[in-house]
Amino acid sequence: MGGRHEGTDRVVLPELVVFGQDVVNRLAQECAAGERTTRLQLLASPFYEAVKREIGRTPACEADTRRALAAAADQCRRAAGCAVAPANIVVELRAAVATLSGERPLSSPSPGIEQIGCRAGYRALLAVRDVGAEEARQ
Repeated sequence: MGGRHEGTDRVVLPELVVFGQDVVNRLAQECAAGERTTRLQLLASPFYEAVKREIGRTPACEADTRRALAAAADQCRRAAGCAVAPANIVVELRAAVATLSGERPLSSPSPGIEQIGCRAGYRALLAVRDVGAEEARQ
């Protein structure tokens, strides 16, 4: 985990990567303890702000670095959504940190996870409704 993003000459600030790893570790602990989405989002917000500041400080000529930072910011924004499950916040922030450290591609797997979770939750809600309606008829 050298702190470089593939294809860049510039190192994404190692302090930003370390800060992000610390935030992810804290989020994972809080998530495991059953904390709510809003609490996790509050804990994650300083990292998002730091990423945005770094985007503003990075010269336009360092396009690859700016792309990595922008991708990390997008992942942070997805974590800030109002209908995001606590575990997905951890996934998004972990992906953002990995993006900054050059450990993985710029895309995040969680949008598919969220969609599957929403569909499964909706089907479960419909099943409960159908069972309740069936019991009421009897």
